[in-house]
Amino acid sequence: MKLKMLEWADGVARLSELGDLAIETGKVLVAEQGVWRFHLIDDPLVPNPVVHAERIKTEAAHKLLSKQKKGEEDFRGQLFSPALLIRDSINTAAHRSLADSKLRQIQDVGEKGQEREKGSLKLDLSWRKDGPPMVRLTGRLPESEHRIDAVAGSDMGGWTYAELWMELASAATTIPVEVLSGIQARLGLRAVPVPFEAVDINGRKTFRMDFPVPKTRVRGIGDFLPSSLSQADILPATDRDAQDWCEWLQWNEITDYVTPEMLRTQAAGVLAKFPHHRPSPLGPDAMRALALSNDNLSAVRHVLAPADLGLWR
Repeated sequence: MKLKMLEWADGVARLSELGDLAIETGKVLVAEQGVWRFHLIDDPLVPNPVVHAERIKTEAAHKLLSKQKKGEEDFRGQLFSPALLIRDSINTAAHRSLADSKLRQIQDVGEKGQEREKGSLKLDLSWRKDGPPMVRLTGRLPESEHRIDAVAGSDMGGWTYAELWMELASAATTIPVEVLSGIQARLGLRAVPVPFEAVDINGRKTFRMDFPVPKTRVRGIGDFLPSSLSQADILPATDRDAQDWCEWLQWNEITDYVTPEMLRTQAAGVLAKFPHHRPSPLGPDAMRALALSNDNLSAVRHVLAPADLGLWR
């Protein structure tokens, strides 16, 4: 019973949470008293605020008393009640340290403690649309030999992937969240409307692009340094952008001589990429005129030379 492996209920002993944990891990937590340093993080994305605890060596009581009498060391004026984060962690479920992976459970703390040096860790949040969010902490703990490089959890404070995507896309483009949400509701697609000229060659082909997100504050989660919205779906911002995009794709996809029938087939394939706009594809005559206006003389010759055969490039 001293190890708290069992608990009584209606006169019957049964395994406690620690007992279940011992069976699951094959290890028994043994109570240990001493002076401990707790490393705490107060962040809504980190579910367990005590990321690490380590026992520290202390001098014998008579040595400390002697130093205090000599005025060499006296921390009594700096003592304070244990931080709320520690008090709220007493007798909660055992957690593994993010520094050394050892299981620990805080069963009690003294009435007074001392605040020590503050430090900082880097928190990275990554979230793929086909997977769960991942919160990773990295950095060195203050006054410790330990470093942390571990997943700290995936608690998003009630945010869904779609909601956070909208928030970051809005921060990156200044397009209101309401507009982006309206696009999703109307088209069934999480996409950012962009001008044709703002899209690079790869983006014009894939209808995806990266958006740098400036430093931003997300409600209930906190402040974030500049980040990125990777390979977000995009669509033309206007009908004019859709028309320019369509014509560019038609011309860009021609790599050899083509017949009018081949052009019509190609145009149908290009139009399928614009389910939310109605651009007008270029016909054979328009493609021929486009080639004639092109500065590439070889392209002009390729159009003119086989004109009798109805071949176009």
